[in-house]
Amino acid sequence: MIDKVVEILKNGGVVAIPTETVFGLIADARNREAVKRIYQIKERPEDKPLTVFVPDKSWILKLGSSGIPEIQSLVDRFMPGPLTLIMRATSGAPEPVVSGENKIGIRIPDHPVVKEILSKIEFPLASTSANISGKPPLFSYRDVEFILGDRVDFVFPEDAEGDLPSTVLDVSGSTPVLKRKGPVSLLDIEDTMGSEIKFSEDLIMKVIFLCTGNTCRSPMAAWILKNLLGSELLLSVDVISRGTDAVNGMPMNDFAIDVLIEKGYRVGPHFSQKLTESDVKSADIIYCMERYHLEKVRELSSKNVVRMFMPEGEEVPDPIGHQISFYRIVREMIEHSIKNHILPYIVRKFR
Repeated sequence: MIDKVVEILKNGGVVAIPTETVFGLIADARNREAVKRIYQIKERPEDKPLTVFVPDKSWILKLGSSGIPEIQSLVDRFMPGPLTLIMRATSGAPEPVVSGENKIGIRIPDHPVVKEILSKIEFPLASTSANISGKPPLFSYRDVEFILGDRVDFVFPEDAEGDLPSTVLDVSGSTPVLKRKGPVSLLDIEDTMGSEIKFSEDLIMKVIFLCTGNTCRSPMAAWILKNLLGSELLLSVDVISRGTDAVNGMPMNDFAIDVLIEKGYRVGPHFSQKLTESDVKSADIIYCMERYHLEKVRELSSKNVVRMFMPEGEEVPDPIGHQISFYRIVREMIEHSIKNHILPYIVRKFR
């Protein structure tokens, strides 16, 4: 079947193949008509560029250049894998997949089927997810056959391995910009680079504050941050709170509400919720009040999203069962960390 796919690609055809992320469409990136067919199959606007699949790291700088010095660290850690880098196109980049801004998206897939295909051809592959534009990505080859089978030349009979499209990071300028979230997390990228990245203006950053019961510390943190973000940034930042051992539906502690109102913070309705695997997978960063909470998150998912709430790693004590004076101490700790560390970090993502 691999040989059949290679023959179709060499003759200008379009094939649907599994990857380590979602099912994809591939064609010869040099062939303008083949690339045009992908757009037609997907019903995708032609001003939205396609990604290029290449077989190994030697191709990265053949096709693209970057404005950041840390590019090699990203390539070394995440390629092959579910990271797409948007770079400035070089003269060697296939023209049909270069954007109007002279950029090209490059990925080295880490799936045996795609890797074997790439090993048998001598050209990069134009690629995009195998679905109708605007519809959810597909993972099963049977779903692809049902939806796109009569539009493509061949559907490889094997399911995709992932549950998210690749992470897309624009490194064409001097500051990396996250263009699409995926398996490679925000913290993965920043930890690897040793520096911060920005968010594309159309992305929502999801921040979760985590404590034990989700009635005191984490909702206090969430309401303080919501008050300080302002109306404009609230449109770009989804702030929620959760508990590792919460009983769903419990109201916020009265003392926790009182000490926030004392400082002039607006507090709205709150009902406790236990942290779920879905929460972790959708989060960009989870701030944990205790080290115990870090471990509970890691039990749910291996995704790198956790940080201690306090910048030096100290724990925020649980005020439950204490007098209101203790809640004030906890409020001051939470407020100080948000104002001096968490809020500036989030603001820098969008400005």
